Amino acid sequence: MGRSSLPEQQEDDFLSRGGGHRVDPCDHLLDLLGRAEGQDTQSVLDSLGAPDLLDLGGLREKFENCRSAGSSSGIAKGDFNGDGFADLAIGVPGKNIPATELDTGAVIVIYGSATGLTAAGDTNIPASQFWAQNSADVPGASEEGDRFGSALAAGDFNGDGKSDLAVGAPGLQRSNGFPATLTVQHNAGGVWVLYGQPNNGLTLANNQLLAQEDSSDSIGTSGSSNAGDLFGASLAAGNFNGDSSGGRPISDLAIGVPKESDFGFLRSISHAGRVIVLYGVSGTGLAKRSGQSWSQDSDGIVSEPLAGEKFGFSLAAGDFNGDKKDDLAVGVPGQSLTETVIIASGTPNVTVSTRNAGAVHIIPGSSSGLTANGSQFWNQDLVFGSGHGESDDAFGRALAAGDFNADGKADLAIGVPREDVGSVDNAGEVNVIYGSSAGLSTTVRTPQIFRDSTPEAGAEFGRSLTAWNFGRNETHILPPDNFSVTVKTADLAIGVPFKDVNGQKDAGAVTVFYGSSDSNGLTTSSRQIWTEDSPNVPGSAEPGDNFGVALY
Repeated sequence: MGRSSLPEQQEDDFLSRGGGHRVDPCDHLLDLLGRAEGQDTQSVLDSLGAPDLLDLGGLREKFENCRSAGSSSGIAKGDFNGDGFADLAIGVPGKNIPATELDTGAVIVIYGSATGLTAAGDTNIPASQFWAQNSADVPGASEEGDRFGSALAAGDFNGDGKSDLAVGAPGLQRSNGFPATLTVQHNAGGVWVLYGQPNNGLTLANNQLLAQEDSSDSIGTSGSSNAGDLFGASLAAGNFNGDSSGGRPISDLAIGVPKESDFGFLRSISHAGRVIVLYGVSGTGLAKRSGQSWSQDSDGIVSEPLAGEKFGFSLAAGDFNGDKKDDLAVGVPGQSLTETVIIASGTPNVTVSTRNAGAVHIIPGSSSGLTANGSQFWNQDLVFGSGHGESDDAFGRALAAGDFNADGKADLAIGVPREDVGSVDNAGEVNVIYGSSAGLSTTVRTPQIFRDSTPEAGAEFGRSLTAWNFGRNETHILPPDNFSVTVKTADLAIGVPFKDVNGQKDAGAVTVFYGSSDSNGLTTSSRQIWTEDSPNVPGSAEPGDNFGVALY
């Protein structure tokens, strides 16, 4: 069984540094067309002058509802100024602003251009931007431990065709809102939303500061800001209800509250966790007080909310069933493998075994938003059969969604960083479940297990994940005209931040596996292992570098 290699305080520090993000297979459409990423699909198609091109092989139907990307890591990309080039937002949660206030945090935005990212700016290209809570007119004030920029997600929340940016600050101090107990709630958390504009990029116009009490659902079950909730520790943007404006999909935002403990009047379950979902509205942006609140206490969601489970620790959005509405994957790394519930005098009594094995919930999208109908619950025993899940494996600590076999349905990579490999403790592994018309499935395509080529105790292979197209694409010839099409899949990068490199303890590494349409998924052939000692990689491996602790 796996054992934690970090003390609790360090574990909390890492909590808000990512743990998974949404990767949309549609991100690769623009590469297929030879255009820059970051432009909405319809404008690309209209500019081609050959709208029937994608009808070959049914590609138009496959890509017609593509939307901008989102993430829940400390890095995000989007087209914030609408010029057709992807821009890059980088979280710096450990930034000290002012110097006497530790870990207040900041976000740096660098804009794309025809020649790549440029910090200086140019005509119609904004200069790089620096955002912090003490920036002029930004709501709130920088305070020690806020960790502004710990999580980022880019999406078009108001349907104007420009990406907007959500910024998590899980250490934000808040009042709990009750006059009788109006005290400061440390590490309650908050989320800022900055909206994109043509030419100017991100601005403060119509910006939003979200806290948990601002986002109550229709029956008020999202709770209030309480100490230690870490609202905004993870984020994921996706179009959960499939709506659009002028042919442009409107993004919605899922917000992780992994240490939420408030579950109603006189009911506290320490660090059980919750996820808040706010929906985008055309011309307006994210709507407060009309969202959804999800936990393991929600109707239709398997399992009971128990102490320390951290529902919402990681998030990923992807269309796992191909219905053109994003579904939400929710990591619960503290979930026990089995729970036996006995109702006595109306009170549930839960007995658990194999603690901290971990689990993942899938909440499907629908025309009315996320729904428990058809929801899925996965742990290692359900994926691979009885006996695979063990105590402290932390299955679900990291998530990444991507179309690894190019079938038009997203697949899900799940980090299990504390999995023991043979007698090697906490070596870690990654499990991959493939999408189907019924959602994630173990029968349509056999799930996969990926491990380090040389497992190492405490290395935590799979502590961070990201899925993008890194190249090595395949060419398909479409009849009857023998038209050549480059098929791009998502590839998977896996962080191994505590791996020793050339004698340097915990220097860290990243392993990349490539997707394939021909092989129906990720392959182990030609895997790559990257470290700071790799040829042409800047720097050198040093003790404690933790290269790969965060990926995008």
